[in-house]
Amino acid sequence: MNLTQLKWTKNINRKDGEWAYPRKDNIERFTDFKLHWKPDSQKSYNNAINAKKGDLAILRQNTKVTHIVEFIDNDEPKEDSENDNNWIYRLVKVIWMPDTDNWAELPHQDDIFDCSLKLQGGNIMQLENIQSLRQEWNRKGGIIGFQKHIQETFKL
Repeated sequence: MNLTQLKWTKNINRKDGEWAYPRKDNIERFTDFKLHWKPDSQKSYNNAINAKKGDLAILRQNTKVTHIVEFIDNDEPKEDSENDNNWIYRLVKVIWMPDTDNWAELPHQDDIFDCSLKLQGGNIMQLENIQSLRQEWNRKGGIIGFQKHIQETFKL
């Protein structure tokens, strides 16, 4: 699989410590699902429209890498009327997720990214703009080296 469109990462942490997008919700490989942002500001909305159709993002939950997803359209974020909190969302398709149901045993995000991540909040972030990632991977082939590392790590 070609990961040249792997450009983003998104931190997802529920306040109750549960998984926001678990396998038990019938999310499997190549399944479309709603990737949510808080509805609290224009900033969240503007962040949600940053990724373009075909872009890939690494999703991290509770400091674990849990998905690689592809944005499937360029549509503006929609309000999720099925959710009590009126979150906004974009549709994504699962490209990779772990085969195990015991996600607590997944490797820590720092081990996968090969650097210390101190990322908070729920906005997507461009991989190229993450200072610790850039510092580590500039010695190892830059963003292309990181994309190859992810491809090999997850056997894509």
